[in-house]
Amino acid sequence: MLIDQCPSDPLKLEPGVCGCNIPDTDTDETADCEDVCPNNASYADGYGPCGCVPCQGDALCEPVQTGDFTTVAGSSCNDNCSADAIAGSSTNGTSVGPTLLGDGWHALLQDYDWSGSYCGSSAAGVTGGNATGYISTSTQTEFCRGYLYQCLTLPPFDAALNQAELTFKYGLHVTFPDDEIGALVISSTCDTDSSGPTDSGWSPFGSAGDWLYEYEFTAATWSIDRPVTTLDVTNALANMGGQQVAIGFYFEDGVSGSSMFPGNGLYVDDVRLQVTGEGCSELPLCSETAEARCHTP
Repeated sequence: MLIDQCPSDPLKLEPGVCGCNIPDTDTDETADCEDVCPNNASYADGYGPCGCVPCQGDALCEPVQTGDFTTVAGSSCNDNCSADAIAGSSTNGTSVGPTLLGDGWHALLQDYDWSGSYCGSSAAGVTGGNATGYISTSTQTEFCRGYLYQCLTLPPFDAALNQAELTFKYGLHVTFPDDEIGALVISSTCDTDSSGPTDSGWSPFGSAGDWLYEYEFTAATWSIDRPVTTLDVTNALANMGGQQVAIGFYFEDGVSGSSMFPGNGLYVDDVRLQVTGEGCSELPLCSETAEARCHTP
């Protein structure tokens, strides 16, 4: 006579691997009740270095290249970097770029109102000295927009297991806050086609429907000692694993005749995107060639 060893469990007569009232399900060759990563047989006995998903080299740790801008202009530098920027003194209806500055960073200057306004004496890129990213315009300026951005491919990403955190420093110098706008954008579109800006409505981030995340800056005086801004972008990137996105900044000046750089403009530095997994602690390098490590938020 078969004795019911699990009288409270209508689906079992004996405990099995997982015990009474717990199904003996198995989705990856190890019983789920004993498996910290039930959907990944490679990590049956414990988390991998980035949770339950495999690390994908440098990309999983630091998708943004040279977020401190120190090698954009060439060899690594500290406080004696060479400037690398594009500049324009265009008349109405002319744009400059997108131009690849180096290490993945692109710059673009654009007149976004071609009805007769003037966009001139503008610049975008990396300053000399301590290498800070910047976008600015100068005198005799109206309806100008500058971009500093990067196209990057995200690693495989599971919002239930991984976290995505974007950090950076910024300064925004403005005189007319309603007309001078600085912002961070993450978009599913990243366009580097130099023929695109001939359309005044063109943006390297595509249309507003392509934007995954936008963070508009408030006025703040720039210095290298600025505090770090930290943004949780996990939900924004949840459906973008393995795909290309744009991460970048724009500065828009709709004021005629305002005096900009070296006064007004947007300044950014130390841009980092970290994709991390639960279970991470002290971890090895993300790859043999990387200096970065995976981290636990």
